[in-house]
Amino acid sequence: LAKARSRITWALIGLAVVIGASSGIGEGIARAIAEQKPKGLVLAARRENLLGKLASSINDTYQVNPLVVRTDITSPKDIKNLFERTINKYNRLDLLVNSAGVVQSEKSIDDTSVEEIISIIQTNLTGTMLAAHYVMPIFKRQKYGVMVNISSGAGKNAYAGEAPYCGSKAGVDHFVRALDEDLKVLRKKGFEIYTFAIGPGFIDTQEARRKFPNVGEDIWKKVPSVIEFGRLVTGYLLDPKKSYKNGPVVHIDTW
Repeated sequence: LAKARSRITWALIGLAVVIGASSGIGEGIARAIAEQKPKGLVLAARRENLLGKLASSINDTYQVNPLVVRTDITSPKDIKNLFERTINKYNRLDLLVNSAGVVQSEKSIDDTSVEEIISIIQTNLTGTMLAAHYVMPIFKRQKYGVMVNISSGAGKNAYAGEAPYCGSKAGVDHFVRALDEDLKVLRKKGFEIYTFAIGPGFIDTQEARRKFPNVGEDIWKKVPSVIEFGRLVTGYLLDPKKSYKNGPVVHIDTW
């Protein structure tokens, strides 16, 4: 376990890839990782223009020059391209953070369009599985690597009006648990490959404010900003007492 903890800590200052980095939680995590002065940082999301602005800001603020790769988490071709470009440039991949996701406006399942249901599942759950599918061969070749998936308190608690979203995040949590069972076998053979799901409660993001317009400002003032949550994630990886203490799925109370 001591070796695992040191590897997890080291991954933060190696080569990190953040999927869903263009805004919200992903942007916060990307900035928090940049604060650690990694050897390299790759920013991936669908909105390439926002990624470019973030890359410039990170370079100016932290003197870290990220690689930008436009990536749709629902596209196998895009995910494969992301990892190919990362390996071609850096010849390594130490830490993958998958924070790509969509939240849901409160509505009943019959008032939720079929298109929205499919989008929620494909982005939140299928995308997580696709990312693991393509990154694990890299980690196995290296014999090390850390994959962090951003889940949600909705993966543990059920909320009225959010059935597809809750289902997608519960799926992420259980997928990570099952994937970790596979990785336990590899760790017994000397591989240092770990996967986590970290699930927050409410986070102050633009998308959350848009989809939950009735939440009062007094509530928003109590919850973390995206950079504050990003530091919770990096702090979790940096703190040996927390890293993997309670298994691969961790829910953080952000209320």
